[in-house]
Amino acid sequence: MSGNEELELRARETELDKRVAELDKREKQLRKDIDAFKQEKKFI
Repeated sequence: MSGNEELELRARETELDKRVAELDKREKQLRKDIDAFKQEKKFI
């Protein structure tokens, strides 16, 4: 594998890691929102 290919793979890996982190963050927020919604419904 050439140095260029290796750099491209690392860049792709970094981009995917960023996407995973963003999706984890969104999932956590959605779970929080769902829990808050469920709590709200209990009081209605």
